[in-house]
Amino acid sequence: MEFHEKIAIFDLDGTLWKENSHIHIVEEFYGTKRFSCLTMRIFARFFPKIFLDILNYYYGHIPKEYIENFNIPFRESAKLLFEEYKKRGFLTIIISNAPIEIVEHAAKRLHTNFLRTDIGQKYMVFSQKYECQTIMVCTDNKTDLDLLKEADIKYIYASEKNKKFFKKYIQNAEFMEV
Repeated sequence: MEFHEKIAIFDLDGTLWKENSHIHIVEEFYGTKRFSCLTMRIFARFFPKIFLDILNYYYGHIPKEYIENFNIPFRESAKLLFEEYKKRGFLTIIISNAPIEIVEHAAKRLHTNFLRTDIGQKYMVFSQKYECQTIMVCTDNKTDLDLLKEADIKYIYASEKNKKFFKKYIQNAEFMEV
């Protein structure tokens, strides 16, 4: 287990990037908006496993070189926050549920560490590898409550609707504009 005095954890999709990279890459490669349309978003809400299986099927047929060279622009405010915490001496880490190639590529672009986890397991995976005194977390995910509850410093990208959810479970967070 690695010990660092201060660690800054950043989510990838919806945080460092405004969009879901997994969906974005698939749609760009196949020239479609099928996975982000309203019908599919509704389908994904009620059948998340089936939706993910379909998305992964199409993702699995994209050449690795395409994925490794696909550059989604970073959200400017999140990138500035990332750089600020790096300058303040925090070890920076991207922790994401996105496919490993996407997470690794984003980490290389930012010259930082990364972990890939399943949904709802970010703190568990993080705590098996790292130990620290101060944790900063920046995310937009409702499924990152485990991380947020352990964080000393919290930044959350949330719409007005989602702010109500986060405020119910998380105290002392700074909300970022989506």
